[in-house]
Amino acid sequence: MQNKKRFLLTMILGLVFYLGLFYFLFAHLDLKSWLLIKKELKPLFFPLLFLSGMGLIGAQGFYLKKVLQIFEIQVPWRETVLLWVMTVPLSLASFGLGGAAFLYHQIQPKAHSLSRAVMAVLWYYLFYLLVNLSLLLLIIFLGPAYANRPFFHLNNLILLLFLLFLVFILFWVRPSVRDRLFGLVTRFLSTKPVKYSNWVDSVRVVWSQKGLIALSASLMVTVCHLFVFWLVFLAYGITVHPMVLFGNYLLSEFLAIFSPTGGGVGLVEAGLVGSLKISGLTLAQASLVTLTFRVFSFWIPVFVGYLVLLHFGFRRFWQRQIKPLG
Repeated sequence: MQNKKRFLLTMILGLVFYLGLFYFLFAHLDLKSWLLIKKELKPLFFPLLFLSGMGLIGAQGFYLKKVLQIFEIQVPWRETVLLWVMTVPLSLASFGLGGAAFLYHQIQPKAHSLSRAVMAVLWYYLFYLLVNLSLLLLIIFLGPAYANRPFFHLNNLILLLFLLFLVFILFWVRPSVRDRLFGLVTRFLSTKPVKYSNWVDSVRVVWSQKGLIALSASLMVTVCHLFVFWLVFLAYGITVHPMVLFGNYLLSEFLAIFSPTGGGVGLVEAGLVGSLKISGLTLAQASLVTLTFRVFSFWIPVFVGYLVLLHFGFRRFWQRQIKPLG
């Protein structure tokens, strides 16, 4: 009972924290920017952006589920999505690691050790950070040399990301194809059970086929985020260089990961508006792009997730069994 009260208190504090920051943003940003979203946004793109934002919930839940499976923590799909919603108010730079691990562990404390939950949360952030750092290095080393070549045309980049997503789906539907392509790699991957007592053990566990799947799922989340960001520019008819698109997207992601506020609320908005303005957009365009992107990729999924959580009911959520695999 005491664990449930602590858990409920954490949820309430997170929701109040978000409402306060949302009020701060609404009160201190130009009100015209909020009103222009409805006026300037093309009607066709509203359902596309909404569906893309909802798809992020499923992508994040799928990614979290794959990370938990690495450490033999089995959570039903519906509960996995709800766990992601509950850990959204946390961030890597504030109390994300301890807070998220507390949530995973306190729901069913006898199901798995706290150290296992801590390692799962840590690698959840590290996988996501690794994908974004790889994309950043790609831009730094290849961007200047290939910026004016046809390959870096925006349509070609979007097509490439879409093909990567299709390859991921193929690997998921047909594991035999994946095993044949990565047969030489998987021979060196760890398949033995390992205890989860320290950082070295967690690295051994991650260096496995499950770890590759989780890393691929992290890439899928990044592609979904980037697709929403590109769709926002398309919705307002704003043409930017692909390097501007990728660079500003990565800036928003790094700010969200290392922000002292949950999800980078406030810091991402301010940093993205300033960066887009430096990139050549007007202040009005930068505000529209930033607010629309954050509303559809962050605020709507979070609040819809909270509504689903309340509708699902806390009591039924407590009664779900979270057991180690095997």
